[in-house]
Amino acid sequence: MTMANEWPQRRSFTSHHRERSHRPVQLASIAIVISAAWFTPWLVLKINMAYPLSSIPFVCAFLYLLFQIHISIINNWHWVRNKTVQVPRGSEPHVAVILTTCGEPVAMVRQTLMSVISQDWPHDRLIIIVSDDSSSDDMACMAHTFNWKDTRLDIRYHRPPRQGSPNRRGQAKAGNLNSALDLLRYEYPYIQFVETRDADDLVGDRSFLRRTLGALCEDSQVAYAQTIKECCPSPGDPFNNREQLFYRGVMRGRAAANALFPCGSGLVWRRAALEEIGDFPSWNIAEDFQSGVEALKRGWRGAYVPIVGAVAQHAPEDLANTIKQRGTWALDTVRLLVWSSLRGMTFRQRLQFLDMGLFYFQGFPMLILWMTSIVFVIQGRQPVAASQFAFMVHFLPYVAAVELFIWTMSREARVDNFWAFRRMMHGLMFVYIKSCILALSYGPNRKPIYRVTRKHNVAKWYWKSTLPHFFVLATVVAALAYGAAAHGVMNVLRPDTLYWLAMTGFALGSFIPLGWYGVRGSEARAGSRSPSTQEYLFAAPDNTRKAEALARRMVDKPGGGLTGARIGAFGEGSVRQ
Repeated sequence: MTMANEWPQRRSFTSHHRERSHRPVQLASIAIVISAAWFTPWLVLKINMAYPLSSIPFVCAFLYLLFQIHISIINNWHWVRNKTVQVPRGSEPHVAVILTTCGEPVAMVRQTLMSVISQDWPHDRLIIIVSDDSSSDDMACMAHTFNWKDTRLDIRYHRPPRQGSPNRRGQAKAGNLNSALDLLRYEYPYIQFVETRDADDLVGDRSFLRRTLGALCEDSQVAYAQTIKECCPSPGDPFNNREQLFYRGVMRGRAAANALFPCGSGLVWRRAALEEIGDFPSWNIAEDFQSGVEALKRGWRGAYVPIVGAVAQHAPEDLANTIKQRGTWALDTVRLLVWSSLRGMTFRQRLQFLDMGLFYFQGFPMLILWMTSIVFVIQGRQPVAASQFAFMVHFLPYVAAVELFIWTMSREARVDNFWAFRRMMHGLMFVYIKSCILALSYGPNRKPIYRVTRKHNVAKWYWKSTLPHFFVLATVVAALAYGAAAHGVMNVLRPDTLYWLAMTGFALGSFIPLGWYGVRGSEARAGSRSPSTQEYLFAAPDNTRKAEALARRMVDKPGGGLTGARIGAFGEGSVRQ
């Protein structure tokens, strides 16, 4: 008996759609280049040297953002076409799925396993390894149950060496994955393709393996195939967890330059590529970004498969968890780009990764622009020695072109909530600044500690996380009031102050309420916890309950069963289910 009928009902995501033209993005890019050529020389020549301490930083910060937007134009001039190939039925190769866990609820991992085996892929060509860093008997019990329900399944429960063990190759998730790879290398040497999947990521498209393996089989130089990652956030996606502009837009530009990098889940690796880079690297915080960089440096390619390959069962929707997650991404990226080498990459690939670094560092120039704009309002001055009309004629076309560029990219990527994207981009400015400083201070030889993102939300007021936003927003309001009273309202209504301070007001003003998001009805959110085995058995069907009860007796048996698994070079326990 299979488990296809137990596939959970969940939100539907569009994996295939008619592709929109990329021409609007290119036209907006041309508009930026023309307007920048009109505005930038004039700005530099007309800089107000009567106030150098505010005017020079303002112009320098603007030039940074000007350089960044032009790099983004180059990187997004071409996007790959949404085209996929599928492995024909009857020609499916063997593939291993490594499902890494570290304390996630058993029920959550069970749903993920159900989605994996419900794919359109023969069970006799599928090997699943549940690699559990928390060494949970409940997890072992659950994994064992699946083989009782379908004898065609080959599911292995695996316990990697403990953190700090001399037998462990790498800490955190990298060590977990490498231990599972060692198991594959020893017992399944014939497997050439390996999928990595996070414990909470459901398969979003039943053709996931057919399409990702299709990309890998079509081109022998493809090291990995990455798909779109989705989640089920609250209405409006207030924390921009879906990251639609990245997964459905920017990734297509990276794929066009062969600068696509793995995103940890929803992807399949070619085993030969992993072996060439020495398996998953552990120098940085997370293994996914660095492993892709190492493969690209050695001449491998990454393939973008435009289907929903992973749907997260949990999306961080409390500010502390969001800041932890996004801060980790920023720290991981900046540390690698600053302290690691990109030698071996082409110029176009380097530009793509430069764009990532510039994005995370943009918090510094944005802060400078907002601070100097406040100074100009208080002083009743402007950064250029020219009339307000001349400033407006030169400045507004450039601003309009930039906003048009961002909007057209979002439209082509089908971003549902454009304002949520802008809010998070600017609202996380202080988080990115801190991450950049930490990346520089840690250096190449001191690795930051990685913490797993919580799989439940804790709703309360995180007022400390929004203190900088409160301060900046209050300063903007006070400066506008003082400037209008001291120098007149018309002296405040200038294009530079209106644009930068309006961005400040929107981004920070709408970001601050996220600090207490979910407080109403917080009992349900805050009460999330890992279900016990007894709770899981109560919710399971009768046949599952019987099978798992038998598995529980095997676990409890002294010196045998699942807890009596052999100790080997691959880890603390590897069990043939």
